[in-house]
Amino acid sequence: TPKYVVPLRAGVFYDPAPAEGKVDNFYGFSFGSGITFKRFAFDVAYQYRFG
Repeated sequence: TPKYVVPLRAGVFYDPAPAEGKVDNFYGFSFGSGITFKRFAFDVAYQYRFG
């Protein structure tokens, strides 16, 4: 087994939010990474949302 693991992840999303008389459309993307070493896990992520 490796001594450490480096996961990578990314995604896109659509988030319709209710508003008065209409729907507000929000879109975005996210990505992140981290490292797992023995019993410890360190994680970092970023999300950008617009609409």
